[in-house]
Amino acid sequence: AAQQLQAQDVQGAGYSLDKALSSSPDHPGAISLMAEVDLRRNDPSGAEAKARQLLRGNPKSEAAYVLLAEVARLKRDPAKEIEALRKLQEMAPSSANTARLIAALSRLGQSKEARAAADQWLSRNARDVRVLKAVGDADARAGAFTEARRRYEAAAKVNPQDAEVLNNLANVLIQLKDASAV
Repeated sequence: AAQQLQAQDVQGAGYSLDKALSSSPDHPGAISLMAEVDLRRNDPSGAEAKARQLLRGNPKSEAAYVLLAEVARLKRDPAKEIEALRKLQEMAPSSANTARLIAALSRLGQSKEARAAADQWLSRNARDVRVLKAVGDADARAGAFTEARRRYEAAAKVNPQDAEVLNNLANVLIQLKDASAV
C-alpha cells in the first residue's frame, strides 16, 4: 500500500488497506496509511477518525498527532493544528517535529511564537540545520531578513554544501541589498 501511495495509486492503496484492515483492524501501520488515503481522497473526517483510533491504541502515537495537525490544517482550524503540533513536540521532541511546529506557526502569522519554538530547540541543539532552515524560512516569510540571514548563515556554517540553505541565504541577501549575494 505504501508503494501504491508513492506511485499515486490511491484507489489501489485503499483497496489493499481495506483488505489488510479486514483481517487486522487494529494494525497501526495500516491505519496510518489508510488515513493518508483518506487525506488524498479529500476526506479529512475519515483521516481524523483513524488518527483517533491510533491514539486509542497508543496515546503517544506520533503519526496520530501529525495526522490530527494535517486534518486541522485542512479544516482551517489553526488552534487545533497548533495544539496537535505542540503536543507532538512535547511528547516526542525532535528536529522534524520542531520544524513542523515552526512552519505551521509561521504560516499562521505567529512569527514570534515560531522564533520562540526555534530558540528553545536551538538552545539545546544549536547545530540543527533543519530547524535553522525552518526558522530562517519563517523569518524571511515575516520580512525579518536580518534574522533570516543570521539563521541561514548558521545553517551554512554547519553544512556549507546545503544548496537550499545557500539559495535561501542568497535570496535574503538580495532582499537586504547585500552585494555578496551574487
